[in-house]
Parts: sequence; structure tokens; C-alpha cells
Amino acid sequence: MELYIRSERDQMKKIISKILIVILLISSCIGTINVTPVTVNAATKTNWPKGPSIYGQTGVLIEASTGTVLYDKKCNKKMYPASITKIMTLILIFDYIHSGKIKLGDMVTTSAKAKSMGGSQVFLEEGEQQNVETLIKCIIIASGNDASVAMAEHIAGSSEAFAKLMNERAKQAGATDTHFANPNGLHDDNHYVTAYDMAMIMKAAIQYP
Repeated sequence: MELYIRSERDQMKKIISKILIVILLISSCIGTINVTPVTVNAATKTNWPKGPSIYGQTGVLIEASTGTVLYDKKCNKKMYPASITKIMTLILIFDYIHSGKIKLGDMVTTSAKAKSMGGSQVFLEEGEQQNVETLIKCIIIASGNDASVAMAEHIAGSSEAFAKLMNERAKQAGATDTHFANPNGLHDDNHYVTAYDMAMIMKAAIQYP
């Protein structure tokens, strides 16, 4: 079964993003709520309530510190990830910044391939230069397919070489049933993840504040 990105879905994502921003702003005005964290693992997970019925075909809820699965719905079923692929792309970018291999101020030149991506983009022109920090914002805020490819090429020389790095990093994070074919999530039959693997990838992502 193939998943297709629809404009309605993109609009819904934008609406949800705006709602979350408003909630965060309201929360900051109200003040801090003190919550006592609870660590759950397989040994202590007893009498756990039945999970909710969710609309999505697959899903998973994990306890972040231990990785214990608290709820799942076909969490090992392979699915096409579309733009959430960029979470893995960003992890690699931040890895390279953290290791000192690249810097936020480094200039990145847009290739003809990056310009040609289509879909969600920031309309980079061939030969255009932007720094790493700007391209990170283009990926996070605009889900820029072109910006993702530009950064992939800057780090690894090509999207294909970058995808190999993505797969290696995914396995390090515990995502063993995942395979990335590109840095932006444009459809490819050999580009898939599972809900459980995405949870492991997110667990790796939150190490970067």
C-alpha cells in the first residue's frame, strides 16, 4: 500500500503546528507545573490500562528513559514515513555539528538536484549559498525538501551517500526495521520505517535540546 502526501494533510499539519504554538505560549504565561517523573520498565509495568483507539494505522508509546513500550498498534509494520524522514536527517546534521565536522556558519551551495526536488520547499536556486543554520531552519520550519538535499550533499557528497549514513545512524538508535533511501522522504519503495523505529529515532533526537 502506498501513502500519498495530500495538500489537505499538509494544511492540517500547519493548523496543528499553530495550535501547538498557542498552547506553548499559554503554558508559558500560566507558569511552571511541577510534575514528578515516573520511570517505567518491563518489570514495573503492571496493571497498565488498555491503550486508546487511534486513527492511525500504526502507533507506539514508549517510556523515553528505558524504551519500554507502554502501548502499541502494529508498531512493527513497515510504513512510508514521508517528511518525518527529516528527523533522521536533522539528527545527522546535529551529530556533525556536535562533533565539530561542520559549523552553523558554514556556507552550503545548492546543487541542481537540490533545486529540482519539488514538494515542500524553500525554493533554493542552483548555485545559491546559505549557511547551515539557515538550512536547518528551512528543514524544521518549512520541511524543505531542497534544503534537506543541500545539507545531505554538503555532509556526504550525495543524497545516496547520506542515506547510507542515515541507515547506519538509525541502527545505532535501535531502529532495525527501517531503511532510508533519501534525506527528505519523497516516495521510494525502498524507503520505510516502523512506528517503533520512529520512537527509537525520536529518543535519539531529544538528546539535542
